[in-house]
Amino acid sequence: MKIWTDEMIALLGTESDTALGDRWGMSRMTVARKRQTLAIAPYDLKQGGFQRETLFRWSPENLALLGKEPDATVARRLGISRRAVYLMRLRQGLAPAKRAPRVYSLPPAAVPLLGKLRDAELAHRFGIPDDLVYRERKRRDIPKLQDEKPLSEALLADLGTDSDRAIGLRHGVHYSKVRQLRLKRQIPAYKRPNRKKMAAGGTATDGGHRR
Repeated sequence: MKIWTDEMIALLGTESDTALGDRWGMSRMTVARKRQTLAIAPYDLKQGGFQRETLFRWSPENLALLGKEPDATVARRLGISRRAVYLMRLRQGLAPAKRAPRVYSLPPAAVPLLGKLRDAELAHRFGIPDDLVYRERKRRDIPKLQDEKPLSEALLADLGTDSDRAIGLRHGVHYSKVRQLRLKRQIPAYKRPNRKKMAAGGTATDGGHRR
């Protein structure tokens, strides 16, 4: 179970949930759920009409990544767009990182770890592409690591009672997973009440006609 320190709580809302999640090794949903529990407003990426790239604070540690790793890799690590990384690298006068030679086979030491680590984690440990790990695992019929928490009864009971995204944030689950669970159980998507029709004397479902 993740322990929230006072320092971590103090940072909630000062940066994007994605950036903080990457820093602390947890998902964006986990950060968002904790922030919402404490009634902390999300980081406003467009306050004052500025773009996200303008608001991001480039620390010396972040700048040190430029040109050493591909722009896309740096962007994912910092929780910003690839274009933001590209523009800052140009401003620093740095050439792009050299593309590593393509790897077509798994290192022998990586094979026993297939299915015991996440594909992305295994790829990062050995410096190989994610898709190579995925293909080799599937070729050997090795199931992926199942590290998801058991679904709570409260989450299942909420399906269809609110938007998939809202339910996902409430329970710390990605909205695509909520949608998948809802469709599997043939539960229709939540539709917000039509206030105009209700004010006119109808309901959200009868189209405003009375019998």
